[in-house]
Amino acid sequence: MNGVVKKNPNKADDPYQKVLDLQLGDVTDAIKYKNAYYILRRGEPVPKTFDDAKPELLVSLRNRRGYTVAQKIAQRAQDRLKANKDPQKVAQEFAAEANMTPADMVRETPFIKPGDDVPNIGSSQQFEEAIAPLNNPNDVGERTGIKNGFAIPMLVEKKGPRVPEFDEVKIRWRRP
Repeated sequence: MNGVVKKNPNKADDPYQKVLDLQLGDVTDAIKYKNAYYILRRGEPVPKTFDDAKPELLVSLRNRRGYTVAQKIAQRAQDRLKANKDPQKVAQEFAAEANMTPADMVRETPFIKPGDDVPNIGSSQQFEEAIAPLNNPNDVGERTGIKNGFAIPMLVEKKGPRVPEFDEVKIRWRRP
């Protein structure tokens, strides 16, 4: 990883935090973190002048500001969705502010189970944790960070465990 990594006791499980305890040149064993494995080596410290770091700092600042704005919009959208249970109406209300179309803001997933690759989200432990407490239609979950933004999950329909029809299994397991 390029860039500064500082000791943060709130992120004890972050693999990059473990590198800070290594001696120069030491290599970690394989570290499982979320859905990936890391093998890290502590390299030479690389000092940078302010002029060298300035472009990166500006990008980081813009990203942080954008993230903060998106987080506030997502929080307000979550509050509205919990109040009125109408995703289309909430999307209409916040689309211009979010620089999106209402159609881009509301996405419906197929039925999913833990570990599934969710369209436009991927396999996300955070998303799974956000949908886990949803049990009844129209339950609205907490906003959660996903690739390129935030998701506010809302349960539309739930299917319990069942024996699938043969055609469902045949389609799902058809080889390419």
